[in-house]
Amino acid sequence: MAADFEREPDRWFAEMVREMASAEPTEKELPRLLVVEQVRRLIAGAISFDAGRETAERLAVSLRQIAEEVEANDAGYHYRGFAEAGPAGVASPPFFRSPVSGQLNPLAPPLELRVSRSGGADEVEGRVVFSAAYEGPPGCVHGGWIAAVFDEVLGMAQSLSGRPGMTANLTVDYVRPTPLYVELELRGRLESVAGRKVFTSGELIAAKELRARAKGLFVSVDLGRLAGYARHAEEQRGGVND
Repeated sequence: MAADFEREPDRWFAEMVREMASAEPTEKELPRLLVVEQVRRLIAGAISFDAGRETAERLAVSLRQIAEEVEANDAGYHYRGFAEAGPAGVASPPFFRSPVSGQLNPLAPPLELRVSRSGGADEVEGRVVFSAAYEGPPGCVHGGWIAAVFDEVLGMAQSLSGRPGMTANLTVDYVRPTPLYVELELRGRLESVAGRKVFTSGELIAAKELRARAKGLFVSVDLGRLAGYARHAEEQRGGVND
């Protein structure tokens, strides 16, 4: 399969993936990271919060004041690059605002991703620990979040084709319940390309046991059109992409 990709004129995208460097928040982004880390703690703690009315009201006042201060320092929609690898066409970070893997998005667990070499081909590896904020069945991860991490992992895997693409179909087989507070391992790989269609597959492992597997179909999209969407979003929000 890899040999077929070598003939494509956009092979340089995939080469960029192989040369991926670990991106870290810039000096400008570090203050935001400090706040996001605490918001993530607050989200996890709020799930099991239990206190009397007086304590709850006092905390609510404090949190309202903090929220107002954060809002007062809102600089608009200023972010670097794309939120995820699929539409970007490359697996290299930063995807800091992704709701699944973004370091700067408090909704994200976050999922850690990297590209490695396995059996002579590139493969995406992911690691994540879900807290009770992501619970579905008692003590287990909600199936929707399992689908979300697969979408992120396979989205990065499809970027190994060198084509920006978006999810057309994602099929998840839930083999066994996936536990909370356990490091989960994910793997994703590029299977084949047929015209604009990019096929991927992956697995989720916990405690050395298969918990779920997935197949994804992505459809390549024009990068210029995506850039137009980004500009329109910025104009609507009144911000400018850094």
